[in-house]
Amino acid sequence: MERHTEYHKELENEDKVYEITSVAFTAANPETKTLQLSPPEGKIWHLDIIKAWTDEAPTDNTNVGSLTDLDIYINGTAKKVAKSYASDMIGTTYRTCGIAFHCQQKFGQRLKITETVNGAYVTATKTGTGTHTLWLSVEGTAI
Repeated sequence: MERHTEYHKELENEDKVYEITSVAFTAANPETKTLQLSPPEGKIWHLDIIKAWTDEAPTDNTNVGSLTDLDIYINGTAKKVAKSYASDMIGTTYRTCGIAFHCQQKFGQRLKITETVNGAYVTATKTGTGTHTLWLSVEGTAI
């Protein structure tokens, strides 16, 4: 078997990437929030996992009646790779919503992120007066 040394050398120099960010919703109804994570200038990310989710309702259950739609994009805001429709209520309790996927299982390869702005981008639209938090995380390697 032929070994492509240039490729292996590059892979040996990869840096692990684990980035996470969040933003809280206010009581505005409806409200849209966005988050983005991107490689620094001169780097390229190869992502294994992308996750976007909302957290649990506060203990006082002020999120009752709030629903959130999530959309995940890569390399800008035109390439949508995932969508989660508004979660449903379970009785009078708010349920979290989210998307998490392993890129190699879903797409057959890691996702190459080249944009230094909006590399991995999530937009979330909330209806209701809930004040939960939106989260975005990515895992992979940087070259």
